[in-house]
Formats: sequence, C-alpha cells, structure tokens
Amino acid sequence: MRALFIITVFVIISFSLITVAKPAFYLRVLDTDQEIRMEFGPPLRETVTDKGETLYLYEAGFFRPLCVDYLLTLSKGILKEWTWRLCEGGSQREEPR
Repeated sequence: MRALFIITVFVIISFSLITVAKPAFYLRVLDTDQEIRMEFGPPLRETVTDKGETLYLYEAGFFRPLCVDYLLTLSKGILKEWTWRLCEGGSQREEPR
C-alpha cells in the first residue's frame, strides 16, 4: 500500500513538472505571435504597454507550488523576451507590467 502511494505521488509530481517545463522548452524555438498562440492557445491575460509592446501571461501547472506564470514580451508580433515567476494564484492576479 505504501509503495502504491509513493508511485502515485511520483506520477503526479512528474506530470506537473513536465507541464510546467513545457513552455520553457518551446519558448526557445517559438518566435512569432502566431507560433506562440498555436502552441499554447490564447494567453490568460494580454496587455499593451506604453511602448507599444504586447505582454502575454500564460500559466503552467495545476497547483502550487508546481505552478508557474510565464510572461512574454512581444514587439511587433515577434517574441522579444520572456520570464517566469511562481503563480500568484487565481483571479486576483495583477495585470502584467
């Protein structure tokens, strides 16, 4: 019974880590707005900055602490940079800056 519990926990953690790591792997090869949307779907949030750059917020993972927000910055439809942070949780998120 204990072995089954350990295997179950291992499978859940492994699946969560793969889900969280997927965007980081693909962001190395994706360049355009279209490629990003085709791979990840619409962003959780989309904001336009004063500089005219577009910020996309994506969330990966299902529960804390294995949940990561990916913040992507696009300039003229091309991925300029991206970063990640631990999920801040639910609908009370701040708009990306």
